[in-house]
Amino acid sequence: MTLYVLSDPLAVAQKGAAFFKEQYEVAVQDRGRFIVGLSGGSTPLLMYRELLLDAEIDWRKVWVTFTDDRFVTLDDPQSNERAARDGLLNHVRIPATQIINLVRTENPDLSAKLVETDLKKEFGEEPVLDLAFLGLGEDGHTASLFPGDPSVHVYDHDIVVSHAPVNAPIRITMTPPILNRARRTVFLVTGVGKADAAWRCLEGPANVDETPSQAIARFAWRAEMAIDEAAASRLNH
Repeated sequence: MTLYVLSDPLAVAQKGAAFFKEQYEVAVQDRGRFIVGLSGGSTPLLMYRELLLDAEIDWRKVWVTFTDDRFVTLDDPQSNERAARDGLLNHVRIPATQIINLVRTENPDLSAKLVETDLKKEFGEEPVLDLAFLGLGEDGHTASLFPGDPSVHVYDHDIVVSHAPVNAPIRITMTPPILNRARRTVFLVTGVGKADAAWRCLEGPANVDETPSQAIARFAWRAEMAIDEAAASRLNH
């Protein structure tokens, strides 16, 4: 894990935008397209504003999906897809066919199956994201891999249904295999409320059932975390 401790949430968002641009340039040069998994939360919203200022990104070469989402309709304020569309995707020239959303039908299990099928069809039997963005919950979860939920132990599927203890209880989430094989996996973490979770994720005793984010932060091929000073206050950095 490579750690970047920054002053405040805006600085973290700007670092996230820089990661996006760097990996976009590498991916387009090497493979002609950039595949990114977006996450929910307030910091990505700030990052979207930064990305809209970058006129050098050719969005026709960008494929977007989501590292997780709540199983709600697109008009629900809790939808990660809605936030990404409102904050970024509706304002750039990305083809609609290059947005791979997670909520497809009224059946969450069918939705997960359809998403996994589409990812394999578009990107190969073992899809590799160029960049996966993740957050970190105060309970130590990331994506929608929650403490006590079996999804953190799924290794034969890239997309599954999981369950959250609060808010929209049904989720669709990427699993450790696809998140860990991404070419770059980036956590964006802000706020003093995340200080304990950040310590548990990075430095605490190994226990992915209690702190599922460890399954990614400690095992991803290239894991990085942009974190503000408040959230990093317990870390030995």
